[in-house]
Amino acid sequence: MGKNDALISDINKYCQPNSILIIDAKRKLIRLYCPFKVMAICDIHYLKAADLLEVVAVKISDELLMLYVIRQVAYPYYCFIILDQAAEWSISDHAGT
Repeated sequence: MGKNDALISDINKYCQPNSILIIDAKRKLIRLYCPFKVMAICDIHYLKAADLLEVVAVKISDELLMLYVIRQVAYPYYCFIILDQAAEWSISDHAGT
């Protein structure tokens, strides 16, 4: 067993691979279900900054990093901005990055 297995097990009790919890523009906690749209904010593997993509699942790595599954590959969440209507605020917050 890895050092984070117990914590990952606890996280999985409350989190689902088909959604994430976000705080919307009204500061309300909401669940955003997959698939949801994102924009890459940096080049990573075969993806380029400004690529519009779709997240089909959300995973947690052994290092407790949230990963977005895009085109059957898991990428770190911090390489993307959520573009879904429920989270439009994130686009303007990161404009120019």
